[in-house]
Amino acid sequence: MENKLEQLKDILLDLQASIFQRDSIKAKMDKKVVGGDISPLRSWEEEKAYCWIYATDHYYPFLKRNKFKDELPSIYLQPAHTFYQQWLQKELDVQLRGSKIIPQPHTNEGLQQYLYRLQTEIIDNQERRTIWRQSLRSFTEFLRTKIFFDEQGYLEVVFPKKMALYSDTIIRLVPPEIYPIDVLATAEIVQTLIRQIFEGRPNAQASAAQTLGLVWVCVTAAREHLLTQVESVHELYLEDLKHHPQPNDLFLMPSCHLSIPSLLGTLDLPISNTLYEYLKILSGLSGRLFEMPLRSLRRTLDRAITLSPHAKTLGNITFLTLMSFSHWNTGHRYAGLKKSSDLISF
Repeated sequence: MENKLEQLKDILLDLQASIFQRDSIKAKMDKKVVGGDISPLRSWEEEKAYCWIYATDHYYPFLKRNKFKDELPSIYLQPAHTFYQQWLQKELDVQLRGSKIIPQPHTNEGLQQYLYRLQTEIIDNQERRTIWRQSLRSFTEFLRTKIFFDEQGYLEVVFPKKMALYSDTIIRLVPPEIYPIDVLATAEIVQTLIRQIFEGRPNAQASAAQTLGLVWVCVTAAREHLLTQVESVHELYLEDLKHHPQPNDLFLMPSCHLSIPSLLGTLDLPISNTLYEYLKILSGLSGRLFEMPLRSLRRTLDRAITLSPHAKTLGNITFLTLMSFSHWNTGHRYAGLKKSSDLISF
């Protein structure tokens, strides 16, 4: 592990040198800037933050979201009646209320059509019966046990796992820590972890190295607004790293990718060469990118946040926070909706 840490430190030193070189060039350019409404300092602070966040001094390609094929998994084209009957075989208490529960699917009605019809009952027809909503919750929970994780996207969009009714709208309930922080706070956390890799105790260095890798992967998922979970990205393997050399006329485009599972399927997301090399070295004998337990990495992240002057003022920050796209509204963080008597939880 000691040899691996030294290799990781070399990668981080190269990244640091490239960013500092841009810093020096930018400082010379700013001396020539006269007037103007845009603050050169803020512009460069933002640029430098993105360099740390995306592990490259050439971050521009990573600010653009990629287009992926939006194909509906075949399971949603299967007869909804099959799933409904399997659900009824569970013989749950909520199913004993007869006509008060969600209706049976029509003949030859596909699962997608059926879910859309149930959604319409809530939004357009003002369905508010408690037993009806409870049966809907039970049915959708059952579907999540029958549908693979990377095929649950449509179900999550129509009926989120945690949902409530608000003004005739189905809304997703999310924990407070999911709300994003600003780019400067995210970059500060990255730099704090890098300092721990160089200055911490040997065991702390190893934990900080893995935590930094997971932070960078979470930020990669956030860039594409992926519907995924921390546990899934923590389970990535070396084979999920891919390198596709680009033609000479596209040499500035990312040639490295990371396959990340999401509710909309497994997607190949572009990453920097630095992050590719970092994760490749970080991977262990088992082939997993992150061998340390997630709970250990969470503790290391917590320590890094307490050592980050700006980030620690923004409330509870977790890996889930870093999977939400960072904004530029420095020092501010949306706190979510306040409790309302109009909010009806399922």
